Amino acid sequence: MNYRVLLARRYLFSPRRWRFISVLSGISVLGVAIGVTMLIVVLSVFNGFYTLVRDLLLSFDPHVRLVPAQGPYLREVARWRALAEGAPYARQVSPYIEGKALLLYGSGPGRVVLVRGLDPRALPQGLTPDLGPGLRAPASAGLLTPSGAPPPVLVGLSLASEMGFFRGDTVHLLGTAGVAEALARLGLPAPRPFRVMGLYEIYRVFDQAHVFTSLEAARSLLRFPEGAASGIEMRLSDPDRAREVQRWLEARLGDAPVRVETWYDLQRTLYEVMALEKWASYLILSLIIGVAALNILGSLTLLVLEKRREIGLLMALGASARDVRRLFLYAGLWIGIIGGICGLVLGWGLCELQARYGLVRLKGADAFLVEAYPVRVEWFDVGIILLGAWLLCLLAAWYPAWRAGRIWPAEALRYE
Repeated sequence: MNYRVLLARRYLFSPRRWRFISVLSGISVLGVAIGVTMLIVVLSVFNGFYTLVRDLLLSFDPHVRLVPAQGPYLREVARWRALAEGAPYARQVSPYIEGKALLLYGSGPGRVVLVRGLDPRALPQGLTPDLGPGLRAPASAGLLTPSGAPPPVLVGLSLASEMGFFRGDTVHLLGTAGVAEALARLGLPAPRPFRVMGLYEIYRVFDQAHVFTSLEAARSLLRFPEGAASGIEMRLSDPDRAREVQRWLEARLGDAPVRVETWYDLQRTLYEVMALEKWASYLILSLIIGVAALNILGSLTLLVLEKRREIGLLMALGASARDVRRLFLYAGLWIGIIGGICGLVLGWGLCELQARYGLVRLKGADAFLVEAYPVRVEWFDVGIILLGAWLLCLLAAWYPAWRAGRIWPAEALRYE
């Protein structure tokens, strides 16, 4: 080990007795440890919520989507579907039709919902779990239209509860295109009957605004031309490869009137706000380590004053001013290393306990999908936290090191 490191440890943590400066050094270590612990825990909670929201959104958002660059329709669907099926990591490719409609049941008021038509050939057993956790639709409730019966529709459980219908009941849907045509003719629009074949449950806000039906039923309801769709959805074997697949598709689309979007693009504002909140919290909580750094500044400055004779003796024996400066920089770094490691162990341990036992519960957990705060430790974040803590400790040690390097040996030893 370098002799400067040994000297730093020797002078900073003297085994002979606890001095005032040693107490300040211990407080500095404790401050760094607490700051690192809080940063790891808070950022892990942000990561946990980010993962929860992302997985929830990916339960109904595709990993990659091909949509028209202009206009409401994507034409030549078969051509673009064939291209998407040849993309790397493609697991499921299917067109979809989407549009707003008015949902009516009985004599009660209607509700505006987003009708989503899916390709039954891509989903032969009805809705798959990819469309949402907690799906409450039996496999027999497929989206294939039964012969001589109203087309089927899957409706959110909370919407069905509010409007008072159950599985097997008939509801009516009126597409916005039908309303526009009726107004143009000054006649009454005719709503179309649909049979509720199943109820699903993802989360309340989504359930109340989305209904699912077959691709052909949605095409007829929303007045889409034959061979056209709202877009093509892709689900990948690895969602993290979405950017790579996007670049692969864009390279082959060229100037085609098709835009490629990833799951991140679909909810970009939400993801960016969550990332901004996370790193803003990092900067704010770093002030705790900044306070500890001020303690380091004070304790090392006092150490320079106390060890003035020893510093002069070292320089008289041949140590250069640069060597002395390094000695105090090493002292500050040791505080950062010890505090950072203690904070890492404590923060990681708290996150593991929270992940396994859910020690801290969410208030009003009935309204959430989880009962306790979710946590996920990302080692990239841990590295940023530790590097930031060590950098602050080094910056705090710079002034005492600079001052120690300016000591003249003759003046320091004059009265010894």
